[in-house]
Amino acid sequence: MAIEPYLNRMDELLKSAEEIDRAGGAAWERGYAAWRTSAENVIRLSFGPYKENLHWARFRDVVKKKQPSGERAVFTACWGVLQGARSDLAAALPGLRQEITAEVFDDLLEMAKHFCSAGSPYHIPAASLAGAVLEDALRKLHEEHVGPWSGDGSIEKYNQALYHLHGQGGFPEYDKTQQKHVVAWGGLRNDVDHHRFERLEDVDPGRVSLMIDGVRLFIARFLR
Repeated sequence: MAIEPYLNRMDELLKSAEEIDRAGGAAWERGYAAWRTSAENVIRLSFGPYKENLHWARFRDVVKKKQPSGERAVFTACWGVLQGARSDLAAALPGLRQEITAEVFDDLLEMAKHFCSAGSPYHIPAASLAGAVLEDALRKLHEEHVGPWSGDGSIEKYNQALYHLHGQGGFPEYDKTQQKHVVAWGGLRNDVDHHRFERLEDVDPGRVSLMIDGVRLFIARFLR
């Protein structure tokens, strides 16, 4: 699910709320009616129409309960609910991005596993696909722990950079054992991508299967 469009729409509604608040008479009533519908809709869509959507439940509760001081007070309360929803959605964005990324990786690795289980020659593209997932995962790890990568990246380059960070005490989990595993997976990926084999039988399907399982565990450990 793309989150940014909801955040942008919330920002638009929060800005228009300031304009509506300064209006009066029929202009205020028309503006508030349209604004309230849009605000409730974006909260419902961004968090889901479920019991767990506390912001949507609160918004509906505010609208249903008449305030002693009138509709202006309802508007102010709804405005506050939207501000809270926007704040919570923005705070959750990094985790949501990571969750979505992990789900995509899982789907691709499941596809690679399916290829591999089909036997020769499908274990070749399976290794290539698992290698592509690994490279992207390493790039994301580098962004998280070091910063955006400058220039052409590769499994080898990302792996070296992350292990170097480990040597400086900045990434204790990325130890020598982990670094060696990534070297082996990257080597297998390069072999199949650059056709460094004479026969399909030279690439062991069992080794490819172990690589896929290893990359899956790698992602579960570092990107969840």
